[in-house]
Amino acid sequence: MESLIYNMDVMKGLTKIKDKSIDCVVTSIPYYLLRDYGVEGQIGLEPTMEEYIDKIISVFDEIYRVLKDEGTVFLNAGDTYSNGRAKLVGNTNRKGYGKNPGYESVTMKTSIRKKSKMMIPQRIAIRLIDKGWILRNNIIWDKMNPMPESVTDRFTNNFEDIFFFTKSHKYFFNKLYENFSENTKEKNDKGRNKRCIWPVSTTSKKNYNHCATYPEKLVDICLTAGCPEGGIVLDPFGGSGTTAKVARDKMMNCILIELKKEYVDISTERINDLFNKVKVVYDGREC
Repeated sequence: MESLIYNMDVMKGLTKIKDKSIDCVVTSIPYYLLRDYGVEGQIGLEPTMEEYIDKIISVFDEIYRVLKDEGTVFLNAGDTYSNGRAKLVGNTNRKGYGKNPGYESVTMKTSIRKKSKMMIPQRIAIRLIDKGWILRNNIIWDKMNPMPESVTDRFTNNFEDIFFFTKSHKYFFNKLYENFSENTKEKNDKGRNKRCIWPVSTTSKKNYNHCATYPEKLVDICLTAGCPEGGIVLDPFGGSGTTAKVARDKMMNCILIELKKEYVDISTERINDLFNKVKVVYDGREC
């Protein structure tokens, strides 16, 4: 069982991965104009939504190359509201970035009317379908305990999208089951076929100094369903290493790509143990 982390730009890291070598991709892409991770070259601060989406599509062009024909992809994406002025969390010019992040307002360049959701996850999904990806499911991550929102003229958002993509008609898939509902028509000792609404709490024991972590249980479902035993998992936006942590616990190999050095250090600490030594490549230099 091996873990490899590339501390570099995502496109540069992907060029180092062999064609058709990845079994499963599980990733949460950066939000658009909602987070400032304080590192040059980050995705998510592009002047326009179109430029942001173009960069995400370019990343997935490379993912298509490195994914095995029978491989699977689980893409988590969050949306942004068109508000004229975007409020960035984690402005590095403010004291306490990381522990008590500050905020910075930046002008949002868009023709979408103020206060409207921009439907960015759906726009990305449609672009990927047009590029030849096969969208098998649009999964709803029901956060159960979402962050409260100080709004009075709409409902609180408590979900994010997870898109289940494949590149071929035939692919690895381990069918999962869940408990029957009271009015189900299915009859099976294992339960009913797992549905597309996944209630998973956002609560974790630690946030690892990262303002946009996702829960291990969410990744576990994806890997259990979409990655064979001992397979190779890729997270091109590695963050604090949650995907790699779950892959390690499931005795799978993992490759992370992460631009921010501090997050690479956190990932290494989380996944490095007696049975899983982590190799880190810092912008081309092994350490």
